[in-house]
Amino acid sequence: MIWPWIDEEIERVWKMRQQLDIPKDAGMTAVAFLRMLKGLRAVILQDAAALLLEAPERKNHCFFSHPIFSCDDFVAFREEMEDKLDGLDDKVQRASIDSVLPGVNIRLDRIEGMVHSQDARMEEMVKVLKSVDDRLNTFQSQVLNAASVLAGTLQQSSTSTEPTTTYQEEADDIVDEEENSDFETAKQYWMIEKFQSVQQMVDCWFGVGDHRDLPIEGGIAECEKRWKNKWRKHWNTNTYQKRFSRLKTIVLSIGGDRSKLRQLEYYWQKNQSLCGLVQECQTLGYRATKSRKRSNN
Repeated sequence: MIWPWIDEEIERVWKMRQQLDIPKDAGMTAVAFLRMLKGLRAVILQDAAALLLEAPERKNHCFFSHPIFSCDDFVAFREEMEDKLDGLDDKVQRASIDSVLPGVNIRLDRIEGMVHSQDARMEEMVKVLKSVDDRLNTFQSQVLNAASVLAGTLQQSSTSTEPTTTYQEEADDIVDEEENSDFETAKQYWMIEKFQSVQQMVDCWFGVGDHRDLPIEGGIAECEKRWKNKWRKHWNTNTYQKRFSRLKTIVLSIGGDRSKLRQLEYYWQKNQSLCGLVQECQTLGYRATKSRKRSNN
């Protein structure tokens, strides 16, 4: 009913190709296009019937004014499709879709899983931001307390000759309290068992990314700067201390150089071994140098 001339045109093109002076690939594009139109005939009829069933108000559209859609054959076809669609439940429809587009349901499930994963990451980011906000509030409170102590000290010094606690002494007490708290926190820290990337090693060392403020603000690098090896005496010498030494060598070999980081990432994807990565640093001529504190941004 639709494009009834297609078969005649295909036959005409094939006859033309049989002529001796015609190139070998002449007319193939025309044949392919005509075959596509031939296949679309059934698609158009099916989609038109489905559209009329789902949205009957569309029947007044100029598209459906074509005589094809009012003939007895099309009306019978539409009624037959209506009977079949009414008998399908959602599960059968999904199975029908999967039979036409193999794997589509699996891909839809993967997309849904990715959306859930992104939601989980957003929730984790919200937790991190809340933690930062709590730290800022604590710091603000400490500043206000220090200011109050300073004001009280100045007032006492102006009205009394008795020895009083100076602002510097109060500030030293606050610093000592924070220092002891950080040190106790650091002594409870256990380094990650298995690194997924060289970037994760750098983040772990400087306490950023997924390792933000672990074990304290500034990460392992800050702990080493403050207390040398005193803070990690609880680690087993034969395991954690060796892994720590290799981690330190790798991070200081990178020294903030992104090109070195990319080169070592390439090696890590093939051989996930800290010992092997240290040897790769030596092979490439990377020398471990003291690096600056990494920015959290």
